[in-house]
Amino acid sequence: MKLRAQYLEIVREAAGVAAEEEFPHVARVLSALASESEFRLSTLDVDQLRTFARFIRARATLRHPYWDDSHEPYVEAHEEEFLELMNGFYGAFAAFLLDELSIAVEPQPAG
Repeated sequence: MKLRAQYLEIVREAAGVAAEEEFPHVARVLSALASESEFRLSTLDVDQLRTFARFIRARATLRHPYWDDSHEPYVEAHEEEFLELMNGFYGAFAAFLLDELSIAVEPQPAG
């Protein structure tokens, strides 16, 4: 599998995050994908990539717990930073998983 050029930057960034967080399997898979060489995903790879995406979202929620203005306490800076992550890195990574690898971060409803 070779990635489309539009995803190389996000995959490289994600590989760096995975290495920083000491997630060796995710870092290896993302680095292999970013190398633009032929690479075949295993079931473990798919599971690890999905879990990594969920981790990124959970980390944003844990770092910015007061982002939702419908709950008290609300902190505007938390909302701005949380939404920046969701619309930036996380959103781009989740789009990459779905568009390029057909991996949904959340299971799709049956039907």
